[in-house]
Amino acid sequence: MAWPGMVEYSAAVQNQQASFLAPELKAASVVTNRLGLPKVCSGAFAIVYELTNGRDRWAIRCFTREVGDLMERYAAIAAHLRKAALPQFVPFDYLQDGILVNGKPYPIMKMQWVEGVPLGRYVEQHLGDPARLLALAGQFGELSATLEKHRIGHGDLSADNVLLVNDAITLIDYDGLYVPALAGRKARELGNPAFQHPGRDESLFGPEVDRFSVLVIATALAALAADPGLWSRHSGGNGILFSPADLRSPAASPLFKTLRASPNAAVRGLADELARWCEAKPGKLGKLPPLGKLAAKVAPSAASAAAAPATVSITVAIPNGTAAQPAESAAPSPGRPARVAWWRRGATRAAAPPQPAPAAAPAPVAAPAQAGPAVDWTGPFATAVGLGVFAVLLAPETRSLSVLLAPILVALVAGIDAAYQRSGEPGALRASVAASAFGAGLFGVLLAPETASASMLALP
Repeated sequence: MAWPGMVEYSAAVQNQQASFLAPELKAASVVTNRLGLPKVCSGAFAIVYELTNGRDRWAIRCFTREVGDLMERYAAIAAHLRKAALPQFVPFDYLQDGILVNGKPYPIMKMQWVEGVPLGRYVEQHLGDPARLLALAGQFGELSATLEKHRIGHGDLSADNVLLVNDAITLIDYDGLYVPALAGRKARELGNPAFQHPGRDESLFGPEVDRFSVLVIATALAALAADPGLWSRHSGGNGILFSPADLRSPAASPLFKTLRASPNAAVRGLADELARWCEAKPGKLGKLPPLGKLAAKVAPSAASAAAAPATVSITVAIPNGTAAQPAESAAPSPGRPARVAWWRRGATRAAAPPQPAPAAAPAPVAAPAQAGPAVDWTGPFATAVGLGVFAVLLAPETRSLSVLLAPILVALVAGIDAAYQRSGEPGALRASVAASAFGAGLFGVLLAPETASASMLALP
């Protein structure tokens, strides 16, 4: 079966009266761009258009190729979600004969258009509001219980597939959704690896599939509520805090090391539990801890509440890995009592033995201000002399142009040379020599058109 492409679909949605079979879509109009053409979002196997009739707005998904049993899955998902009527899902209809293209019917998905803030951006916007982040973690705990109660698994909870609409969770992207009618089948996709168990495969497909993702998200939210500075030190990629490399090897992860040494017992407990889940089989995970109690367990640390000094952060992207972080001096002391998960009933935590007060340190003595490294002007001077001699030798051929160029180039090279020397870097001397050579070479190149072969012979 040959499927239409963007050109055919775009022409059809502009002639909605003749193309759409649903009455409400016949009366709608497609949203256009500045050129008057339909606004379109193209994916791997579908094209999405926005239609509106002034009161309602829809996202219309038109398929561009055969996608196995996805059509059948969508029909089952739409029916189950309509029956469950959960506020976390956007109502949609799968229309087997939804649009006519060149006189032939094709299926479409019709979903209400939702304006919301993606989870990742929402977290970044509210880093200074720990109460809001902890309330959101509690929402994810409720979401997990609600989905399992209704025998639903989203399968791809991530920073992009969770929207916050008026601070409430809304889920989008239902390609990998599980509903009871799909029992016995395999998952169509494995989700974003920054939120999924490292050992997940297609066989994990059921109402419990989202537990791991919820624990990843809740742990990140609790950690950021306690220490917002973690965002600048560890966020990046397509996760919130955790990367696929962190989840594959918690023992080697700088982020896990930081969280498991946190002064907050709840953050330590969540990090310990998540690390255990990462190392367990994906189909053998336990129940989630009571995430609704995080608000009473997590509070911003005094260190994170203080104003942090301005710093310059450089992140280097490493394929399939995390950015290297400075070593942390947060290792537990030898006398530190064993950590106990905060959510376990009746669990207690031994108090750390009192430590003697440190001796008063002598008041620091202000060191005299030191001038920057001295500049050796030998290099710039030699360069100036060399360029001057070079200009004089070529003056008969270059006429007055060399007289104008020489001072400019001498000043440029001298400035570069002095800047390298003041930097104090180990390679400053080599850089200074390179700058001098660059100046001489540039001078010769600029004069080449006028001096013909003479400058090229004189340059060496």
